[in-house]
Amino acid sequence: MDEERPSTNNSGTSGIPADRWLQAYHDRFAGFNTITPNICLADLFADGDTKLLIADMGAQWGKQMQLRVYKGTALLSEHTLVDLPLAIAPFYMNLPGPKTPAIAVASGSSIYVYRNMRPFYKYSLPALKVADAEIEAWSTVLQDGADLNVFRDLLVNVLASGESLSAKSEHFLTTSTIQDAETFVRQHAESPLRRQTVLTTLSTMKKSMHEEDALTCIVLGTENRDVYILEPDAFTVLTSMTVPAVPVMMDITGLFDVDYRILVACRDGCIYSLKRGQKSAKLCLELHSQAVGLCVRPSLGCVYVGCMDHSLRCYSTQGKGPNKYAQLWIVQLNHAIVAMQSITIKSLGLELVAVCCQDANIYMYKEKEVVDVIDTGDPVTAIRYGRLGREDNALVYVTRSGALTVKILRRNQTFESLGKAVNNSSTNLTAGNKFVIPKKTKLFVDQTMRERENAATMHRVFQQDFQRMKLIAARQYAETIQKAGAIQTITTGPNGKEHSIAEVKLTARVQGLGPEFALIITLSCAKDAFPPPCDLLIVYSYDSSIYRLDRPYCFLPYLAPGIATSVSVRVTCISELPVSDSIKVIVVPYDSTAPSVTALISMPVAQNV
Repeated sequence: MDEERPSTNNSGTSGIPADRWLQAYHDRFAGFNTITPNICLADLFADGDTKLLIADMGAQWGKQMQLRVYKGTALLSEHTLVDLPLAIAPFYMNLPGPKTPAIAVASGSSIYVYRNMRPFYKYSLPALKVADAEIEAWSTVLQDGADLNVFRDLLVNVLASGESLSAKSEHFLTTSTIQDAETFVRQHAESPLRRQTVLTTLSTMKKSMHEEDALTCIVLGTENRDVYILEPDAFTVLTSMTVPAVPVMMDITGLFDVDYRILVACRDGCIYSLKRGQKSAKLCLELHSQAVGLCVRPSLGCVYVGCMDHSLRCYSTQGKGPNKYAQLWIVQLNHAIVAMQSITIKSLGLELVAVCCQDANIYMYKEKEVVDVIDTGDPVTAIRYGRLGREDNALVYVTRSGALTVKILRRNQTFESLGKAVNNSSTNLTAGNKFVIPKKTKLFVDQTMRERENAATMHRVFQQDFQRMKLIAARQYAETIQKAGAIQTITTGPNGKEHSIAEVKLTARVQGLGPEFALIITLSCAKDAFPPPCDLLIVYSYDSSIYRLDRPYCFLPYLAPGIATSVSVRVTCISELPVSDSIKVIVVPYDSTAPSVTALISMPVAQNV
């Protein structure tokens, strides 16, 4: 492994302290392909030395999948996984001997349990009920002379009714020819019908005590929109609950035997709440986009949610009734959020939230203020914080390139708001903050009473004034347009020929504050103009005592149809008085005295620079 020496240069942002985190280990050739749920920290042998466990999904997604165990910075062991890992979590069982945690690895429809890093038990999700109509359809196909097209229609009707099909029926519907369908039925008609769901998320919850080595329950979320809580010894379902959509992440507080609350983020962009004694979920938050991170902070009475619309949202958990989860604030970030992690520094009594963004930075938030930034050099795909080895405050993350980095918090560090040193948020929206409202005075009460008594009259007067203001604004706008580019088109074209009025169009704009201006003239004609205008002369008429032009006229040999041609002239105000005048622009054919287009340009008053 490529192990680098500790470094203190962990931030490349100006104005941010660079010595809070000590880089203890970095392996750029680790080659990990993993996500945040596939990283955990556990004291595997109850010796006080916490190990790092990472479930690698393989370089090619489904190949060379391994569970790697690190002791400090050394690779302790590797274990081959039989299926793509979804999440791993340590939990404690009620077994004789020293209290060492077991490791649950969620893959597909099963949980593989490792104890002392050896395979211990495999738990499979309970099979789902097969629809009666599907069973009847398969019973008809076993009869002699059964029509496979009719059988296919029966399965399609079952699917259209809202029922889910078994894997065998789904495979039959994928057959494209009648020969393939007959072969499939002949081979699999006698096999039993089974409908199996898969896991989508995994977490843990203490059963009766908050101690680190107390008995732990396993909480599962499935593709069938079910949430199961498993007993850790017999692996039986203690309780099952349902949510309206497929769960993707969970955060749990409380004890199973006392009271608990499970916040579940689902694929429908909503967050639901599950409590002890409930069989169905209750809607808590309806987000504007999908959630990518969920962190509950019970001591702060809030929950942080990172969304795919680059926003970090905070909601209160201390409200009552409909405002139970009231929005506290929103921080709109400049980059997409890819991962989030809760950080608790017990020695400082501090609770932070680490937000990993697409710009290869980890932002530490204390409430809505950024208190630290770590430059990772590459976007982070997985992050975990906790005790590692004998260090209480260790930060482990894996980047998109597969590199593994371990950072340790230095002693006696403080986290203060960085203020304007960090420019990660484009908008900071705060909701729910109390405004300082002055006390009601006698004048305020009298004014309120007058508005109540004369509401209709005041509204009518307001509407009259509003319409009058709109009329004045429209008049001023029309007058400004007329002064800025009033165009007069003459029907006589080049060489004395008659042209349409809209053949040549002229627009003008003035740039600069003065005393020097840039007058830009743009000429264009219609795409179907034939013949196109040619041999045009642009002449400027102005007061020579006020302005001086570097070119009083300009020659245009050809004006291409449908293509705008711009001509720029520098105008200098030579008057010492704060006056302004108009400049007349005349476009005339070279061999004619009748202008094709004229425009009167109102020049602004020159500013003394």
